[in-house]
Amino acid sequence: MSSVVKISPIGNLGNQMLQLMLARSIAERALGLEVVGYDMPEWGLHAPVPTNLPSNTLILKGQYVDYEMIVSLLKHNKIRAIDLSALGFQLDHYLSVAAYKNLFPLKAMSAQVFQDDVLLINVRGAEILGNTHPDYGPIPLAFYRQLITDTGLRPVFMGQIASDHYSQAIKHWFPDAEVISSRGAMSDFATIRCAKNIVISVSTFSWLAAWLSDAKSIHLPLLGIFNPNQRPDIHLLPTKDSRYHFYDFPVRKWECNERQVCDLLNADLKFPKLTNTEVETGLIAARGKISYRTARLRYRLALIWRVLLQRFFGIGGSIILKL
Repeated sequence: MSSVVKISPIGNLGNQMLQLMLARSIAERALGLEVVGYDMPEWGLHAPVPTNLPSNTLILKGQYVDYEMIVSLLKHNKIRAIDLSALGFQLDHYLSVAAYKNLFPLKAMSAQVFQDDVLLINVRGAEILGNTHPDYGPIPLAFYRQLITDTGLRPVFMGQIASDHYSQAIKHWFPDAEVISSRGAMSDFATIRCAKNIVISVSTFSWLAAWLSDAKSIHLPLLGIFNPNQRPDIHLLPTKDSRYHFYDFPVRKWECNERQVCDLLNADLKFPKLTNTEVETGLIAARGKISYRTARLRYRLALIWRVLLQRFFGIGGSIILKL
């Protein structure tokens, strides 16, 4: 069979959509490879894994993907197939926004559409309120108060809002705001995507809905996975897009401890607004750190070694590296 990019889905819907975006980009730039292994009935997208997948498939794991090298190896038939068991959250590895709007068409009938004077604040709660992942976690409420004051827009909180302490705190802090609980993933995605002024949560789902939108302003906190000093292996900061407004946060490894929970309710916290140039400079500096450069070199050496083993000895294998 022809060369293929096989996806091994990881995580929730947002992560799987980003995996498919990366796979489509690799396939297109490697001259039209077939993409298989995804199943997202929410979008009507399905491509089963063929039974005759090449036996020397190169398995990519972890977060980082050496995009340029992988594309070159596929294009020049050095490898015939890859198993994308990685996430590879890198903005510069994706195709244009327009290319994915058709892949994930807007289902406006399920969206709640608001007027242009609304600041739609997407809230992620549920499992990330606990000690589940150090690079996620809730956003301090002082950040929302700062944005509401600075923009002068009417706040609407929407998303994973339930009876937990964080949701109750939102209702207490912002008694005049409209608060809307989740109506399901697809409805929430469409609602964010239709909004004109968006505050995203620390979430790939929220990030992607805003990125695909026609919003006038998108407010992005450099917190958790979005903080380049915390995750230099991730780049989801559209610094060339004038819609985006970035806000500085300290590195925070979310553990749901007493101090961090108190910070969620600390009204005195301030989050400086950064220019796009400052964000780009910070990203470059973070990725220039010795630890990141060393890990990237190790990845490339491992990749070259595996390709040589497959090419000349028919030995399969995997690359497992988490930066």
